[in-house]
Amino acid sequence: MRLLRLDELPGPFALTITVTIGVFGLIIGSFLNVVILRLPNDESIAFPGSHCPKCGRTLRWFENVPVLSWLLLRGKCRTCKSPISPRYAVIELLTGCLFLAALQSTQLTERLPLALAFIAFVIPLVFIDIDHWIIETRIALAGIVTGLLLQIPLGVSAVVSAVIGVVVAYVAFRVLELLGWLFTRREALGMGDKFLFALIAAYVGWKPLLGVLLLASMQGSVWGLLSIALTGRAAPELKPDAKARGGSAQSEPAAPPICW
Repeated sequence: MRLLRLDELPGPFALTITVTIGVFGLIIGSFLNVVILRLPNDESIAFPGSHCPKCGRTLRWFENVPVLSWLLLRGKCRTCKSPISPRYAVIELLTGCLFLAALQSTQLTERLPLALAFIAFVIPLVFIDIDHWIIETRIALAGIVTGLLLQIPLGVSAVVSAVIGVVVAYVAFRVLELLGWLFTRREALGMGDKFLFALIAAYVGWKPLLGVLLLASMQGSVWGLLSIALTGRAAPELKPDAKARGGSAQSEPAAPPICW
């Protein structure tokens, strides 16, 4: 795989590529906002079009320009003047910045699509988890398939490593899930964890999994302690349909989890 660096290209070409990737990231971030808002509620991500959640008015194209529209409208609906959450612009900007970071990291190689796809799948998983405490398995499964397909240009060894990683991550967390229930008669692991780590493995292969697990455990511990300190709970109570889609349980199930 030949590494093509941006600084080896003529200035105008390098700038054009950088701007294109950045703008593409902003556009993807705008789409991810729709996914984050609608998918957990089982709403279509295509219809209806973007609209104000308060007055229901369909937004015009110039009100949908990532980040810029929110700034020009001063964070308010043009019709009813209801406030528009700054998180929409934050997610768009975050996606654009991460796309640029991926470009700088991978340069113009076969790994660039892999990195961009990983970002596009992880961002909605993170924000949906923040809002609902669930791992959306539909996003995770789509991400796993996409990751495995994007490993193909990297060669047979990359594909084998990713497949092994997906299988190991899924089986390991499934076994822990069942053992946790057998010993505690409670859901000791969120049902979506196995899909999340299988997704990560599809992009990084099996070798970094242990390090990823350790870092994730540390992050989860810090987040849980902060949540307990601020709210008195490690996680909110979940609805039954949320737990079925990969959420962390807070109640005692009558039978071991069967979400494969």
